[in-house]
Amino acid sequence: MIIRWLLILGCGLSSSLSAANYWQCEDAEAISRGPEALAEQLGADADFCRRTNVRGVDSLNCELPRSRSAFGLGVVEVSASIQQGGTRRLSLVFKAGQERVQRAVESRLGVRFEDGLRGLVATPANDFQRRYRLAERDDGATQLSCEI
Repeated sequence: MIIRWLLILGCGLSSSLSAANYWQCEDAEAISRGPEALAEQLGADADFCRRTNVRGVDSLNCELPRSRSAFGLGVVEVSASIQQGGTRRLSLVFKAGQERVQRAVESRLGVRFEDGLRGLVATPANDFQRRYRLAERDDGATQLSCEI
């Protein structure tokens, strides 16, 4: 009986960790699955999303009914896409300022953002296939894009 409960607890923690890794841009396998993985992560909240396929870009765009936590900050919008060239992108929108989001992402992922086109860019030293982009939107929100 105890072993059964430990297995149930272990499975619950495993799926919880997987979800946390997705929202922290650490689950490359899920991010590479694009919109399907985001729909799975959102569950019933996926009803608040819009699926589009424009010029070869398959996207799922969501305004969340309640914020989700990523990097210790609240995410209010999220999207996942598969770009025409094959790049997979998970974009998280925070109401927090760009500097605060930058510090949180750098601390969690061990990267350093540098000036790039249309915002800040970071590439992990041990994985050149990943790239993180950080930009402030016109409405003052901060967008983090995790690309694979």
